[in-house]
Amino acid sequence: MEQTIVRDTRVLRSTLPMLAAFVMAISGIQADARAIGPVQLKSVDGSMTVSGTLLAYDVASYIIETDLGILQFSAGSVECIGAPCPTVVK
Repeated sequence: MEQTIVRDTRVLRSTLPMLAAFVMAISGIQADARAIGPVQLKSVDGSMTVSGTLLAYDVASYIIETDLGILQFSAGSVECIGAPCPTVVK
């Protein structure tokens, strides 16, 4: 029974990037191939930091893949730290 669970988890993890691409396509968010990479999103008040792979960014939100899954954060509530982060003019 455990082997089935592990196999199913591997299948799920391998489909996460496809699921992210699908969500971005239907929501109109475009991913720039140069922008995909490891980042940290730090809340503006400094109370939390989330690390993951930046999948997409638009002026309203960041979408990152983390150990918890694919998460979306409001761009106004976090600061992006890392090479793939866009330059944000305030």
